[in-house]
Amino acid sequence: MRLFVTALAATLITTSAMASETKEELARELIEITDLSQVTLEASVDSFVNGVVDQFKLMNKPLTSEQQETLEKASFAAVEPQMKNFVAGVEKLYTETYTVEELKASIAYHKTPEGLSAYHKTVRMAPQMMQLSMKTLAGPLQKVGQEEISKIVMEQVEAQNAK
Repeated sequence: MRLFVTALAATLITTSAMASETKEELARELIEITDLSQVTLEASVDSFVNGVVDQFKLMNKPLTSEQQETLEKASFAAVEPQMKNFVAGVEKLYTETYTVEELKASIAYHKTPEGLSAYHKTVRMAPQMMQLSMKTLAGPLQKVGQEEISKIVMEQVEAQNAK
C-alpha cells in the first residue's frame, strides 16, 4: 500500500511538472510545424513592400524592379533580427492562451497538408484583413468614440459645475 501511494504521488508530481513543460514543448512544436518565423517574415515584408509599391503607383511614380528588390532586401535585413523575439512572444501567447489539448489538436491539424496550407494562407491574408477592418470598421468606431467621449466630457463638466 505504501509503495502504491508513493508511486501515485510520484506520478502526480511528474505529470504536473511535465504539464507546463509539455505545454511549452507543444507550443514550440506548433511554431516549428507551421514554420511561423519564415512565413511571418515573408508575409510581413511582402505586405510592407506591396504597400510602398502601391503608394508610389498612386503618385504616378512606380518603382523599378531594382528599387523594389532593394526595398525588399532592406526590409528583410531590418526585420530578420527581430524574428527570434517575435517567435518567443508568440510562444508565450500560445502557452498562455491554449490548453494542452488545444495545442495537440492544433498540431494534429497543422500536420495535414490542408491545415498547413490554410495556416500559411491565413498568415498571408492577415495584413489584407487588417486593412479591410480599418476600411470598414474604423469609421463607425471612431464616430461612436467621438460621441461617447463627448458625452463623458459633458458629464464631467456638469459634475464639476455642480460642485
